[in-house]
Amino acid sequence: MKKILNIFLIFAILLSSSACGLVSKSDAPNNVVAKITKVVENEEDKQETIVITKNEFNKKVNMYKPSIELSQGSDIWTKDVGEGKTYLSYLKDIVLDEMILSEIIYSNYANKEEYKVKEEVLNKKLEDLNKGLEANKEIKSFYTDNNIDQDFLKKQLEKDTLFENYKNVFEKDVNITESKIMAFFEENKERFKYEQVHAAHILLPKLNLEADELEPLEPDAVEKNRVLANDLLTKIENGEDFAKLAKEYSKDPGSKQKGGDLGWFPRGKMLPSFEKAAFAMNKKGEISQVVESQFGFHIIKLLDDKKEDYATLDEVKPMINAKLKEQEFMNNLEELKKNYQIVKVEENMKEE
Repeated sequence: MKKILNIFLIFAILLSSSACGLVSKSDAPNNVVAKITKVVENEEDKQETIVITKNEFNKKVNMYKPSIELSQGSDIWTKDVGEGKTYLSYLKDIVLDEMILSEIIYSNYANKEEYKVKEEVLNKKLEDLNKGLEANKEIKSFYTDNNIDQDFLKKQLEKDTLFENYKNVFEKDVNITESKIMAFFEENKERFKYEQVHAAHILLPKLNLEADELEPLEPDAVEKNRVLANDLLTKIENGEDFAKLAKEYSKDPGSKQKGGDLGWFPRGKMLPSFEKAAFAMNKKGEISQVVESQFGFHIIKLLDDKKEDYATLDEVKPMINAKLKEQEFMNNLEELKKNYQIVKVEENMKEE
């Protein structure tokens, strides 16, 4: 969940704190999920209204579904995320917030040379996206079934790239002083404390790791590897050498010849299930149970005691600088949004 929420974080923060109107289904057409109207000072001036339709909104939501299901499972959508919301309804809220901001930026800057998306850049992005879809037929089929066609994808890429261009140009001109960076560091030292573990693992895969593109193994092969993982765990618990078994049985090409040694790593670097198991251990020599991830079945060994440390100012200065620039950018977006009346038609966002 962390990964997808990080993608939308800037939109979620901005619009969750702002006042957006809500209207009932009877007050708006059934095919509209949001209306964005520019506020004008004089009544004689023309009011421009941008409409986000239910059709394009549903397509945008569906664009994210395959990648979320891949990392979180197909049952993610009905899970409670608090305040009476399911994960699906929360995703819809964030996607609509994203689309609203994207439309505001597009309407203001699409034709300004400094931000304009060049056709060759856009075509290259579309080409790269299509290559990815060709490599993943399941997602391509899902897009086709949900009418996510080339025209829609190209337009979304254009809007996303324009937003990136606007952000990059804005932040390029923002100067964050050393004193601001130091103040942020001193006030947030606990945020820069991190745990690290030094671990090794044995991987018995669910995917064909030798293929050019990762493909699922046949069910019989997956089950065979599941049984083998449990057999190896029993051998390790009975005293057999972990590193020797890793060299013989592990299918991770990056660590196999090192006895499964993955080196030191902090949180956020490994798959969620792997990370949870690795950081649940504390003492050198501890062995996990068999841990299942999207790649396969892991047995994890802690090679050193888990440790905590603080990052130095020099280590985190680029991150703090980027963070403070992003805060300035978010403040800029808040000011930009004050020029618009935003109405969300919440009823039209629901499943039919």
